[in-house]
Order: sequence, then C-alpha cells, then structure tokens
Amino acid sequence: MLANAQTEGAAKIFFDTFIGKLLVKIVYAFLGFLAAYFTPFWPTEPAFEAGSPSLASPFDVPFTIANKSKLFKITNLTITCEIVEALNAQNGGLSGINLAVEATNYILPNEAPIYVCPLNRAFRLAPGSPITRVAIRFRYKYSQSFLWSETNMSEKESKLFWLITNVSPQRWTTDRLLN
Repeated sequence: MLANAQTEGAAKIFFDTFIGKLLVKIVYAFLGFLAAYFTPFWPTEPAFEAGSPSLASPFDVPFTIANKSKLFKITNLTITCEIVEALNAQNGGLSGINLAVEATNYILPNEAPIYVCPLNRAFRLAPGSPITRVAIRFRYKYSQSFLWSETNMSEKESKLFWLITNVSPQRWTTDRLLN
C-alpha cells in the first residue's frame, strides 16, 4: 500500500514538472497528427459524385464512388441507377425505372473509381423533343470490411442528381434544380 502511494506521488510530481507537461503535449500533438492524417480511419459510406461534363450523351452518366476511409474497404457493392423523373418539352416523361450498374463489387480504401449509369439503355430521345428535366439517384448496398471482419449494411440511396439542360454541354449536379 505504501509502494502504491509512493508510485502515485512520483507520477504526479513527474507530470507537474516542465518535462512531464512537455511530454504530455507531445503525445497529444502526435495523436492529433495521426487523427488528421488518417482521417477518416473509420468506416465511411460510399460518396457519389457526378462526373465531368462532356459532349457525349448526358444519359451515359459517368459518376465516381469514393471510399474516403483510410482503412476499411467497401465490399459486396451493388448499385442501381434509378430515373426518378424525366420530362421532355411536351411534358411527356417517365419515372421509376431502375437499371443495374455494372461494377466491381469492392472499392479499396481511399479510392474513387468511375462507373457509368446506362440510362441510354432505358430510352432514346425522339428528334425535336428535348429533355427539360431529369432527376436520378443511386440505390446501393454494400459491406464494410477490415482484415477478417465484415459488416453488411442495409440498402441506401444517394442524393438526387439533376441534369442541367440549359447549358452546353449538359451536366449533372446534386440536390438542386438549376433549370
């Protein structure tokens, strides 16, 4: 019991000295550096982003899926591209069409591969009938894995992607209708 009290007293005296306080600050700074450098080192959801605008058809939608985790890979990935709504100049349109996206079923940590949502397979534009409004989203299911463990995630949806039709080339943006 006396040895315990002496050890606790010695530790308290050490951490009250300049060297002890400096050592504690160095440890905190090192932990902060690790957290900043490896952020996020925890599992993250796939992050969907619209691809760069091009003169190709906007209905061959390129998009990236980023795995922003530094340690956890995304596995068992399945993606479905959903046309939420598509309207033409005559107010004709369609909605609720789901298309499977051909993709590898994993994304390594800190990678962002490019995929294509094959909307051209769903419909063709009639000549002289321009599209005025289109919204799509991605439904996805995946697992997170690290070393030998794997966690299955429930099915989720991305944000809405809107096609900006009044610019050339047409492009996709998220969560806001700019037309």
